[in-house]
Amino acid sequence: MKKVTKILIIVFLVIVLAAILTIGTIALINNSNSSNLSTMVDIFNNTIKKEINGDVIEIKSIYGKLNGNGNGIQYFGSALVEKSSIENFDQLLAELDSKFEIVGILEQNDRLINSKYLQHKSLHYNYNFDQGREYVSVFFYNSYFPSSDYQDILGH
Repeated sequence: MKKVTKILIIVFLVIVLAAILTIGTIALINNSNSSNLSTMVDIFNNTIKKEINGDVIEIKSIYGKLNGNGNGIQYFGSALVEKSSIENFDQLLAELDSKFEIVGILEQNDRLINSKYLQHKSLHYNYNFDQGREYVSVFFYNSYFPSSDYQDILGH
């Protein structure tokens, strides 16, 4: 009877240890994805600042299961700028395209960032739009982070 009790205690401890390790691993991966997004946003912001004649008003970003039905983590970032500050849209998009999987420009009339890449989540700007001005959202979308092999765990 004592052997059975010892075996049950050992099995219970192994299960608890496995659960703790799994939760810890997911937390580390989650932190890694957040860091990946932060890196992408820094590159994105610096690229836009070089290419526009003005300031980036606001940047919003998100990662997670953003669209589609498969597994995986996607990354999305959007920068609100005045339309008049972009002198050459093609040049800006070409520069961003060399660094991100998908880039684009959306007309922006209100706080909601309305993109087909945000099917499962939403993003809103905090900025109060001035009525007489035209705004656009310059965005990037990546379905992966090249240096990471583990981002898909959080896509489930």
